[in-house]
Amino acid sequence: MGLSSSPSGSAIQFLHLSTGSLDTPLPVSAEVGENVLWDPNRNLILSPDEEGNFDILKLSGGTFTEFNNSFGLSGGLTFDQAGEDCATGIAIATDEFGDTLSLVDLGQVAYGSGAWTGGAISQVSIPEWSP
Repeated sequence: MGLSSSPSGSAIQFLHLSTGSLDTPLPVSAEVGENVLWDPNRNLILSPDEEGNFDILKLSGGTFTEFNNSFGLSGGLTFDQAGEDCATGIAIATDEFGDTLSLVDLGQVAYGSGAWTGGAISQVSIPEWSP
């Protein structure tokens, strides 16, 4: 959602399905991606954005800690969405205008100081997806 007081101009807001109530919007540093993913096994929200940032939000008690990795920037990627096999923790982010899948093993990610590293980041090109 948009939130003008947020550093990125966007925020995450939780909806409680049992009551239909909304929590207060929580601002984020990197823009929230178009298609975020919630991993209920690890209590994570994955939010790759069009600026090449791959945010991981670690949920705890109705709030979260934000960790960013801008590995997409170095590859010139415009992330479009997140996907994950929640059983194995293998996550992907697709490139909106290219043929690249970025893969991350969430079991190998290290968190610290607002950023995440590791995760055996790899990128796979699928020529059939070339624009």
